[in-house]
Amino acid sequence: MKKFFLTMMFAVAAMAGMTQTIGEAFYVYRHDGQCYKFLRNQVDSIVYSHISADGVFHDEVVTQLIYTKDSICEIPLLEVDGIGFVKMEDFYTSCPDSNHPHMIDLGLPSGTKWACCNVGANAPEEYGNYYAWGETQPKSSYYEVTYSYFTGKDTDRDGWFDNRIFSVVDIGSDIAGTIYDAATANWGAPWRMPTWEQIQELLDNTTSTWTTENGVRGWKFTGSNGGTVFLPAAGYLWHGEWLCGAGGRVKYWSSSLCDDDIWGPRYSENLAGYSESVSRSYEFRAVGISVRPVRKN
Repeated sequence: MKKFFLTMMFAVAAMAGMTQTIGEAFYVYRHDGQCYKFLRNQVDSIVYSHISADGVFHDEVVTQLIYTKDSICEIPLLEVDGIGFVKMEDFYTSCPDSNHPHMIDLGLPSGTKWACCNVGANAPEEYGNYYAWGETQPKSSYYEVTYSYFTGKDTDRDGWFDNRIFSVVDIGSDIAGTIYDAATANWGAPWRMPTWEQIQELLDNTTSTWTTENGVRGWKFTGSNGGTVFLPAAGYLWHGEWLCGAGGRVKYWSSSLCDDDIWGPRYSENLAGYSESVSRSYEFRAVGISVRPVRKN
């Protein structure tokens, strides 16, 4: 039987209209959503073969063989959506080590990558710090009067403005990447808080599951490429240092100010939920809640 192999090392040509940039690792994406990740130093060669898995010769190339140090991965070309090369420090589909943060690729249409952990956390399941919207440092007391961008009088010093009357300092309707962005301020650009549109994209293009990671409850989001991020149910801080809903409630700031006529500029949009569901919500800007950064390459 005639056998012919087209051997291609890491100078792989464009396939099905895909363009590759050589890096330290690459992903093979399948139609069924599975994603294979290979480290460059583990792969000996990539072979495109005319021989199918059952040993039959075909005029067209039908099989992709990836030879690693330990095995051979055989994938029919008809099942492959494409190959994407990346640098190891750029993004992953799950945390590869404890050197956080990492960019996690969920296969989102916009190309947005989500961080593996919260600002102030050292692992995906840790709660991290809590921030009032537009503030970039955690603090010991979360009240109306301790919020940097509300102004008014608190005659009796009970933490509330007299008659709940106060003014709002305008810091913009979208603070992503600005001096008011807790992600950018603490991690540096191009990390930033997600816009509401990016949070909605996460909800629309992943499968979400209430689960437990390393003993911590929260929501796990799985993308079409198999990438996953875990958002722990960190609850929120209010009335001073009162931690509410930890272990049972998810709340994460967006960078977007509330555009609802009822709630107005005193509230900002956020991702919120319990074990039953997670969705769009609004939160009072003075409340301390979690920040999960995003970025693009």
